[in-house]
Amino acid sequence: MKRILMCGVAAMLASLQCGACALCGCSSSNNYLGVLPDFYTNFFGLQYQYRSFTSFRPANFDYRGESSSVSHESYNTALLWGRFYVSKNVHLFVFVPVVSNSKLEDGVRANTQGIGDASVLANVTLVNRTNKGGWQHTLQAGGGVKTPTGKYQSLQDVVLSDQVVPNMQPGTGSWDLLFNANYTVRKGGYGINLDAGYNANTPNAQQYKYGNHFNTSLNGVYWLQRNKWTVMPEIGLRYENTAMDYDNYSKGWVDSYTGGYFLYATAGAYVYYKRMGLHAMYTIPTSQHYATGLVTAHNQFETGLYVLLNRQNKK
Repeated sequence: MKRILMCGVAAMLASLQCGACALCGCSSSNNYLGVLPDFYTNFFGLQYQYRSFTSFRPANFDYRGESSSVSHESYNTALLWGRFYVSKNVHLFVFVPVVSNSKLEDGVRANTQGIGDASVLANVTLVNRTNKGGWQHTLQAGGGVKTPTGKYQSLQDVVLSDQVVPNMQPGTGSWDLLFNANYTVRKGGYGINLDAGYNANTPNAQQYKYGNHFNTSLNGVYWLQRNKWTVMPEIGLRYENTAMDYDNYSKGWVDSYTGGYFLYATAGAYVYYKRMGLHAMYTIPTSQHYATGLVTAHNQFETGLYVLLNRQNKK
């Protein structure tokens, strides 16, 4: 069975997003690389993520009416991605998301869909060694850029449509910088992974700026190999913290109904057979405070399929 190394990097491709004039749950295209197959193999994959939120709009929140309301939002992301090894210690990731978002409020449903913001991420292996005690250490770090390939409409384009609020749109309209670092220690079939990522966002052409985003995760993994099969259950915690958005960055208009944190408990498994891999993960929020407490995150689910391509030369 091909060698499996854990190199999960919490690379944020889009920050958590919430609009003030039409309060909604937080769309997130969190793409954790997870436990990736075959350290020296190119691959491509398809990943699906589902997230849902409930948002409470207080009376006179945006001057549209005196009564309060509750909305239910769901965010679906299909991510086409792949890895290419430039050299033994440098590898390149490419991500192209397709999103479909939906919101139901007061019996009215709003939907948006389309290609999201594509990203490119380069990672460098800084440490990859095994000491005399059999402890295997891997340290990777890198950075990249998120491009404004997804459709973005300003609130002025369609004033009365909830479909144009920032978090419901396929794109952000901005160029953003991605940074990440990842450390894994493993002995035998047991391993622990700690990773962290930071998304530095810039204002778009309409001067809307999504809040910068930090995330980190800690996971325990067990490697079980039988012939050509590898099964890896994992369990851990994931923390996400997002700064407030700016309605107009040049004028310093902060959106006070955005920003906050989420803490999740995660459980899942990876299964690999020959050149194929399958991943599934279930996520439960354990602590949260977002948009001054008006937004509540629910359980999440994600799954992915991988196809290994040509094997790189290890020399």
